[in-house]
Amino acid sequence: MAVAATATSLTPGLAIAELFEWSTPVTVVTTNPLALGLAVDYTRHMLAAVADVASRFDPTSEINRLAPHLATGVTPSVLLAQLIRTALEIAENTDGDVDAAIGPTLAHLGYDEDVASLLSPTRVAETQVAVDPQLTTRGWQRPVDARQFQTEFARRASLPTWRSLRWHDRQLYGPAGLVLDLGVCAPAFTADKLAKTMSAEFGCGVLVDIGGDLATAGPAPADGWRVRLPGEAGGREVTVPAGMALATTGTHSRRWAHAGRILHHIVDPRTRQPVVDPPRAVTVLAATCVQANAAATATVVRRGATNVLAGLSAQIVHADSSVTLHGRWR
Repeated sequence: MAVAATATSLTPGLAIAELFEWSTPVTVVTTNPLALGLAVDYTRHMLAAVADVASRFDPTSEINRLAPHLATGVTPSVLLAQLIRTALEIAENTDGDVDAAIGPTLAHLGYDEDVASLLSPTRVAETQVAVDPQLTTRGWQRPVDARQFQTEFARRASLPTWRSLRWHDRQLYGPAGLVLDLGVCAPAFTADKLAKTMSAEFGCGVLVDIGGDLATAGPAPADGWRVRLPGEAGGREVTVPAGMALATTGTHSRRWAHAGRILHHIVDPRTRQPVVDPPRAVTVLAATCVQANAAATATVVRRGATNVLAGLSAQIVHADSSVTLHGRWR
């Protein structure tokens, strides 16, 4: 699954390793080149540990093993409990716009295995031959069936949300069989944890980027952590201050074909459908990667509305490639 890391000197005293984990690029940078090898090993170990407890695609993961017993209460491991508590805090802070309880919805929409498998030639071919002609050129002529809409509305209203889960001491209760989509927070949570832990352990500055969820800790390089944002012609460059984090959320990197439609992974918990007409990408600078990712994702769900970005710097790349800057980046 992983590609061997290769260290490259960027500037004196700075080294980088590039991996491929969780079907996404992972970058580790240290200000002390001697720490890079240990940092790569620790990163791989941590990514594997998080996947073991939180992957909804792995039937043997802890979250899948616990799901059938939620109604009577389960005691998650320390790591899984941290992830679930983080996900519930995000849902509360975003008024439910970023909700890990959409796991069953994503599975219903066909996102039921790793995105790399969804994009395999076999899966694409299977979907192409299953396209419903009524969903293409003549779909608009199909008569509306009110009963179908009533049934679908009732189904969505009965689906669990983050409010369906509750803690009692270390015991977690919720609807039996609910498999949370901890992808709403796991990459950002892991980036934060890796950067802080490795900086403290190795005594140097560390940057960790997991598919656009980027966290830093410790002293920054002399010219700062320089990061290029998404956008036309490679995007603009910004400096991430020492100890700060950056997260980019978009709808173009995780897409798949299902039932004759091209879908993306950012679902509006209220409609239980992929967000319609979302921004192409939203990037947010914040104190933690978890905070940055939550704000970026909520902005996508809200189709570019910036009310969740108060006090934060952000860039919104719209569908037409125009760019809006927010906060100190203006």
